[in-house]
Amino acid sequence: MHILSDKKLGLRDVKHGIASILIIDGDNTLWDTNAVFKNAQLNMLNCLRKEIPKINPETEFFRLRDFDDILIKHYNKHEYDFSVLALSLYLYYKGSEKHEAIQKAFETFEKKLDVEGMDFTMKCGNKFKEDLRKVPPLFKGAEETLEILKKHACVIILSSEGDKDRVRKIIQYYSMERYFDHILNGRKSVEQFKEAKKIGIKIWRENHPEDREIPKTIVIGDLLDRDILFGNQIDAVTVYKPGGYKGHEIPKNENEKPNYEINEIDEIIGILAKLV
Repeated sequence: MHILSDKKLGLRDVKHGIASILIIDGDNTLWDTNAVFKNAQLNMLNCLRKEIPKINPETEFFRLRDFDDILIKHYNKHEYDFSVLALSLYLYYKGSEKHEAIQKAFETFEKKLDVEGMDFTMKCGNKFKEDLRKVPPLFKGAEETLEILKKHACVIILSSEGDKDRVRKIIQYYSMERYFDHILNGRKSVEQFKEAKKIGIKIWRENHPEDREIPKTIVIGDLLDRDILFGNQIDAVTVYKPGGYKGHEIPKNENEKPNYEINEIDEIIGILAKLV
């Protein structure tokens, strides 16, 4: 691995280099989870196509994501039983109105009812789960950037809403355990980000007991309403890295406006150098 030198980064005269407390999102910020989900979602449409030939996976992909967004809000998490998604789409393509199909699907699973297409769509849902086991690729420069951050005494907190086992598998696959001082897994909220900042400060003080000055807290993520919003609410410096899941979003209010925007994760090094 090629590691940039301090001289090239312009950090030779800085006591702790680019030292900061970083709260970094994993999915679609460090690794391309969207690529894995997109493949699984296209495969779900292909699975449904066996029973409903009129489905064109390429043109109907937007509809699947629309249904998925509604179910994410219903379950209050991104990873739920995706058989519900398959059944929702199946009922829709069989003639039900969109919201009627979705309502019937999650009621079917919550009340353990038996409806037409149940067995078939559960097979599609199980195939989806299998597809999600694939390890997503790291974004260009992700590992090198983490290496530089650790070299310069940064405290790195990984904040993730992803399935705990799936995230752990990704970290282990790429041997990235050494980069993260702490991992927070669960539904993101301002309380979770406050906790992350508190943990980061505690770790910094333990690592630098002689240093009274606490470095800046930086939040980096791909979602305005999950990462940037909560980062701003804890008075962190916020860095927006648009990802493939939502694409480039437009802030809905002042609290969703990031301090910086980057295209590649290694651009964070230049931002931190300016903030020192």
